[in-house]
Amino acid sequence: NRLPEGADIQLIQSSAESVAVKSVYADIVYSFEMLEHTINPEKAIHEMIRVLKKNGLLFISLPNGFSLDLHLKKKTISLVCDFFGACCIWVNSLFHRTFFWSVVPVLECNPLYPDCDMVSKVFPLKLKKFFLANGCKVETNDTFFFQRAKVSDLLEKKKYEQYAKNFFYKNFGDHILLIARKQV
Repeated sequence: NRLPEGADIQLIQSSAESVAVKSVYADIVYSFEMLEHTINPEKAIHEMIRVLKKNGLLFISLPNGFSLDLHLKKKTISLVCDFFGACCIWVNSLFHRTFFWSVVPVLECNPLYPDCDMVSKVFPLKLKKFFLANGCKVETNDTFFFQRAKVSDLLEKKKYEQYAKNFFYKNFGDHILLIARKQV
C-alpha cells in the first residue's frame, strides 16, 4: 500500500507501558487485540490516556478471557457449570484490586499452547470504572458486538442485545469493545 503524497506519518516502536510519544499528542489511540498480551494492562492504558489530547478518542478491542461462549450449543450440565463459574468470576471481580487478572505464561510446556502469550484477562465492568476514574467518558463498553455482527438471524441478534443489557451477562460476551473520550 502507498501513502498519499505529502502524508505526515511516523512509525514508532516502543513498549505499550512506556510509549515514546509526548503527552497530549494524539487525537485517537487505537488498541486492537493487544492488552491481553501485557502483564500490566493498567500501565498500558495509562499511557494511552496520557498521549491523548482532550476530547481525544480511545478505542480498545480485546478477547474477553471470561467469555461464556454463549454462541455455542452446550449441554445443560455445561451451561450450569459455566454459569456457576461466571458467578464466581463476577464476585471475584467486585473484590479484585485491579480491572485485570494476569498470569505469567509457562513457555516450557510441550507442545506450546498457541495463545500462551495471552497473559491478562480484563473484567469489563471494572475496565469501565477505571476509565471513568481516570478522566475519560466511556461511550461504549460492550462484549457482544462481535457476536451480533456475525449472525444474520434476527432472533440471534435480539438474543445478544438482551445479553448486552443484562446486568450479569453483559460481562461475558466473546470480545470487549471499549470506546472512551478523554475529558481532562
